Amino acid sequence: MNNITIHVYHEDGSAARSERKLVRTIFVNSSSSKRLTTKRAEQIIKKLFPEYKFWSVIKTDEGWQATRSIKPLEKCSYLFIWEKIVLIEDVS
Repeated sequence: MNNITIHVYHEDGSAARSERKLVRTIFVNSSSSKRLTTKRAEQIIKKLFPEYKFWSVIKTDEGWQATRSIKPLEKCSYLFIWEKIVLIEDVS
């Protein structure tokens, strides 16, 4: 079975110097020995994070990723805090 590490980050969305903060890490045991696909990554995210059910998952150099805006910045109503979920497959 493959293990999957899920990192949840918050970013401030600033174009000048975006700060990325790790909020939590989740470890999941995959029920399959097959390699993780985008569709399977999407199913895992939608199961663990139901608020992401309408967001698409993309493959990046870091792993599979889904992003959503959470709330506007305190001093700027048109820039948002973004939550980014990154799935990383550990093939043993």
